[in-house]
Amino acid sequence: MLTFLDEYTREALCVVVRPNMNAHNVLDALHTLLMKHGKPEFIRYDNGPEFIAMHPRD
Repeated sequence: MLTFLDEYTREALCVVVRPNMNAHNVLDALHTLLMKHGKPEFIRYDNGPEFIAMHPRD
């Protein structure tokens, strides 16, 4: 489960539930939020493996 919260209002902006979460799932959810709410001033996150995946270079 991946939950995006507004730290000030504690509003859940997005909750993604999948049996297996990978870096692409995280990026898809984050992209949707960026398009809807704009760029956040800060991002705080847990150090799960989804957040340390390397993006392949072309």
